[in-house]
This record gives sequence, C-alpha cells and structure tokens, in this order.
Amino acid sequence: MNLKRIPTLIALSMFLNFGFAQKYFPGNITKINGEIINGYIRIPKYADDKSVKFRNSEKSFEKEIRSDSVRLISIQTKGGAINTLERIPITKKSKGFVILLIEGYANLYIAGEGISANKDGEFAPNTSYVSGRDLPTFNYLALRKNEKVATILAVTSSSPTVLGLNNTFRVFASKYFADYPELVKRIDKKEFTHDDVEKVMKIYNKHMEENQNK
Repeated sequence: MNLKRIPTLIALSMFLNFGFAQKYFPGNITKINGEIINGYIRIPKYADDKSVKFRNSEKSFEKEIRSDSVRLISIQTKGGAINTLERIPITKKSKGFVILLIEGYANLYIAGEGISANKDGEFAPNTSYVSGRDLPTFNYLALRKNEKVATILAVTSSSPTVLGLNNTFRVFASKYFADYPELVKRIDKKEFTHDDVEKVMKIYNKHMEENQNK
C-alpha cells in the first residue's frame, strides 16, 4: 500500500459507517498452516473480530473461518494493487488485524480500532472518534520477524490539533532503531517527522538487509 494515501484515507475513515465493509472483495486468505483460500472476502470490521467471512465464488453462500487460524488477508483493488491485512500480536495478550504497509527486515503497519474499505478495496484504519469529545489517533506498528509483539513506532492523526506527534515519533523510533545508530542520530536531529515513517522504515530495512548479506 502507498503510505502517501494513508492521511486521506484516515480522514475519510472517520465518516465511514463501515457500509463498504459488507462488500465482498476478490482476494485470498492465507491460513497459519499455509493453506490459501481464494474467493471473495468480507473485510473484518474490527481488528479483534473473531471470524473472517468469505465466499468461494461471487454468488456462492457465505462461509466463515476463525480469525485465530488466519495469518493474512489479501485483497485486489480495482486498480490492480494488492492490499493486505495481517493478524499480528498487538500486545502480549492479544492479536488483531492491522494494515500492512511495508514488508522487510521489519514490517510496518497502521492500526485503529476498526478497518474500513472503500468501494475500490482501499483499506483505512477507523476509530470511534466523537467530535468535540476526543481526537482520533492511529498507531504505526513495527514488527521484526524474531519479535513476539509489535512496537508502537509513531502515532498519527487526521486532526491538525493533536500535539506532540513528532516528539512521540522521535522517542519511539530512536529506541526501536537503536541497532542503526546513524539513523537514530538523523532522527534525533529532527531530520524526519512522524509523516516520514514509511521513508524511515525503508532506510532502516535497506541498511539491515544489506548488512545481513555481508
């Protein structure tokens, strides 16, 4: 998924009532055991949904499988892109579906309370934000292949009035990327903001993958 689209999709997601979540999208479900189910998938409404619904063909009867047997849900958009949800350990005690943004030495995800999909199959995190009472925020999560739980890398929001997002990013990112000191120096010198999460992750992944091959 192109991260440059995320702020727009986040802004839209606050006004969605999950109407599009009832639509079936062509794609596949990859189970933990490696089995792949091809068909038409209904996007989970919430990160912690207990089951995933699908149809083997566009007009066949609906079926469902337990979420705890699912690893990935991949959807093909009308534009031909593949958007992916992955069920990962969000905390030590819970797993949930999050939107996969970058795959590499460390994966990058974005998560909200819920998940929306527009009519073209583009994903966006959703929130139960209530105007005038609180502010919508979404978490960028990072997860290396050897890690047992995801780490919050940054927080973002569609609201321009949420303060401290850049400082939060620098604190979290400096800790997570501690195994790449030169990148941490650039982060601490304020070369990047929380809007540069994708860029920073790509720099990190490239460096780590190159050093793995030496």
